[in-house]
Amino acid sequence: MSVFEVGFGIFGIAALVAIVICLHRRRTALPSHLKPYFKNSDELNAFDKKEHSAQARRRKELMDPSNVQEAAEYLSINGYDVENSTFAQALQMVEANLKDDPSDYGQLLGEIYAFSKVYNNPEKSYYYYYIGLSQYGFSVAFKDENHDPPYYCGPVGDFRNESQVSELVNELGFDRTKQIDLRATEWLKLNNCEVKAFPEE
Repeated sequence: MSVFEVGFGIFGIAALVAIVICLHRRRTALPSHLKPYFKNSDELNAFDKKEHSAQARRRKELMDPSNVQEAAEYLSINGYDVENSTFAQALQMVEANLKDDPSDYGQLLGEIYAFSKVYNNPEKSYYYYYIGLSQYGFSVAFKDENHDPPYYCGPVGDFRNESQVSELVNELGFDRTKQIDLRATEWLKLNNCEVKAFPEE
């Protein structure tokens, strides 16, 4: 074997080692947005395990929610497709006490009824999103600027422009959506909740 072949072989091995080290660093490197919070990936992984363990412990503690806050927490830390009596009971408890926190409870219920395979209900989802997002300052007046039903596009700040709500409008259609709007508006009035009809208000 010539000196050239030996040198070329050593260079090839060194290059391969450098590539492996580089790939390992990329896999273990922290994303830039997490660097202010964690020193390295090991610290992030330890934090993640601790959080999973805490959530598992909390799920066990909440197997019989005694109030609406516990019920909402139970719904939040479980997946959307938990099919048991505790989940169903917690869902009913949050719905019955929506007035206690219409912004957070409305959005939580909207998400569950939108994304759950077990509890999927587009009408309920849209209704609760209307209530929840209206209390976060989104406007609620139906003002389609797209003119291509059922594809809605309202002014900036319209809650129906939010991606999941927009999909619900497409699914339900304008007529059904407007009927749900009336019910949600009535609920908000009965519960003395302020509503922003248009973004400039």
